[in-house]
Amino acid sequence: MPRSNDVFLDALQYRLTEKDIFLRTKIVNMLDVLGTMIDTKEELDPSGEVVDPYWYRSIVEHYDRYSQLLQELDDCMQRPNSRMADVVSALVAHPYEFQVVLAEKCGMNPGVFSRRMRSFKKKMRVYVC
Repeated sequence: MPRSNDVFLDALQYRLTEKDIFLRTKIVNMLDVLGTMIDTKEELDPSGEVVDPYWYRSIVEHYDRYSQLLQELDDCMQRPNSRMADVVSALVAHPYEFQVVLAEKCGMNPGVFSRRMRSFKKKMRVYVC
């Protein structure tokens, strides 16, 4: 169930879901859109007389969460000699490929690949749900 401050973001389709965790480009694009909204509000309404402060806090909160998600993805993919990094990198590079194919590319058993993917997604849910 979405939080109440997600209503505006849902209406504009600016909300990432668990399905988007490995879509790095989409995350970056969402950050660009939200960043533009934040910058525009700060430029045009610095005193908060026009823009609803609740709405603005919601946008900033989502921007912060999506930034943390992107940082977690990047940090994970850069870990040397990490099987989790292999899984996350494969999913980011080929998010629509079958898991069994990605597991083979990583030299991993499909079950192990799937468990690692689910484990990473579970940790990232806090940023998207």
